Amino acid sequence: MINSTASDHTALTPDQEPPDRGAERSAQSHDSPGWVTRRFRANPMRTAWVVTVISFITCCALAIAAPLTARGFVLYATDTRPLELNVIDGAVLVTTARTRDTQAVVSRAPVSEDQRVATDEKSSAILTFYADEKAQESLATITLYNNASFLLTTARVPRFSYSGAADRLSLYLEHGRIRVSPSHRSARPLQVVVETPHGSAHLPDGNYSVEVRNEETQVTTRGGEATVIAGGQVVIVPAGERTRIAAGQAPDAPQPVEQDLLANGSFAGNLDGWSSKSFVDVREDAQKNVGIGTVQVITRDGRQAVFFSRRGQEGVHAETEIRQDLNVDVRDFDALNITFYVQLVFQSLQGAGMQSSEFPLAAQISYTDIYGVERLWTSGFYYLDLDSSRPWPLRNVQKIPRGVWYAYESPDLIELLRETRPSHINWIRFYASGYNYESLISEAELLVR
Repeated sequence: MINSTASDHTALTPDQEPPDRGAERSAQSHDSPGWVTRRFRANPMRTAWVVTVISFITCCALAIAAPLTARGFVLYATDTRPLELNVIDGAVLVTTARTRDTQAVVSRAPVSEDQRVATDEKSSAILTFYADEKAQESLATITLYNNASFLLTTARVPRFSYSGAADRLSLYLEHGRIRVSPSHRSARPLQVVVETPHGSAHLPDGNYSVEVRNEETQVTTRGGEATVIAGGQVVIVPAGERTRIAAGQAPDAPQPVEQDLLANGSFAGNLDGWSSKSFVDVREDAQKNVGIGTVQVITRDGRQAVFFSRRGQEGVHAETEIRQDLNVDVRDFDALNITFYVQLVFQSLQGAGMQSSEFPLAAQISYTDIYGVERLWTSGFYYLDLDSSRPWPLRNVQKIPRGVWYAYESPDLIELLRETRPSHINWIRFYASGYNYESLISEAELLVR
């Protein structure tokens, strides 16, 4: 006896059709992994054309993309270029923003992107942005004054010499005052941007001061033309003017800064307005044998500068100067300042000499006070320390790093000399003295307001 169940055989009703077994097998064959392969094998000509077209498109894409990618890399690849920090006074703090690691620098150190540089009331520093790793070509210098702090956000140069992209330096000034002097290479442009809590300043070649205090930023253009942006407004600040940015406001219209009493303090190609003289402390007929100093106008790091030089017999006192007669009445002015850039290249006499009167470079002003007495004000610079066998005094002199541009700004001489207040400025001179020396002066101003 045979038992059957509904699962073994299903009876068909009159309106039902038997299942299409061929369609089921066709669907199963389409779903199988080898169906595509069998289809292409069945039509090799189609396969060849598909492969050829895909290969051609891929080849064209690579032929276009590879050179463009390589060209883009060559043109736009950049390398970071740390700034060289030289401490003038005290200790300068360098902090890495991400890790908060802090070091106190008392002489020299590199400063990289994402590092903060800060001074206190007793410290100051110079930072130099170089075009090359050998630190031979300066692109910009930054003088960081007391109680100031900034974050270095960008310091980059193109990786390849073929690139025409700009060298880029940008920083965020949190508080305090800095002096910025960009000087680009002729081969490519230079972009220098200083951002503050109140706006930003784009600084081409020139000489600028940026200060953040309380709830405002002040941008002063000594030379060049600054572009200041804040509150959706753009203001151009030409040389000799300044602008102010209040918190949340657009920049003010530029205003005159001060009056410059010097003629040709930029030393534009020559010494017009200046006289020069060299002296050696020997008989006149013997001066040629021992070597006399020279003065010439040169271009150094993109600056027009006066170069003082003497390389002669050692142990003989020498002096080389440039001088400008002024004869200006300053009784109606409330402030008097002298500013300039100085670089010391070489000095053979240690310190400032036995009597603190021989400097590789110094500025000196002759003035007549309100009592009718003619007096001198002097400020000198040196880099070569005294050894222990020479306890000579150091008066009216400041030690600065060798081989870097230092932006000097005097205190207000009206206030400093208030007990013998200047009435007339008679003359000013810049001079180098000692034995052998090499030094430079640039962008000199004698400002009254």
